[in-house]
Amino acid sequence: PDVPPAIAEVLAAGQSPSSPSGSPLPVDLRHAALETAAVSSGFELQQVSSPIESLKAMLKGKPTACCVLLENYIAVVEDPMTGMEDEKEVGASCILIVGGDLLGPSFVAFDPFGESGGEVNYWSMPDLENSKPAAYLQLSPILP
Repeated sequence: PDVPPAIAEVLAAGQSPSSPSGSPLPVDLRHAALETAAVSSGFELQQVSSPIESLKAMLKGKPTACCVLLENYIAVVEDPMTGMEDEKEVGASCILIVGGDLLGPSFVAFDPFGESGGEVNYWSMPDLENSKPAAYLQLSPILP
């Protein structure tokens, strides 16, 4: 399923959310922006204690995803010409967890950062913790 445009905009803005002064927006403002976009797109947003709660909801058949607001994201970018990978300090960002495995736990996530408009990749719990998650926000469609 496609991500609604309003939510996609907030996810993309999660790459470098900043105030007019250039400093990252506080977590509460990023949370509020995502909540506004979610509600206007027919989704409900609920803060959860970890993405494991969202994985458990997925196992029960609930259509859901978990947006993780990060404070210390370091991206791995690949030079398309050489294939060499390099790290880039991003800081405030977000990822959208769309699946995973409870045994690790590990997560399948859409990462909006990068030259090609984002990518899907795997995150382990230590990877997630190293990026200093500030909030876990579960998105679910409002069903009739």
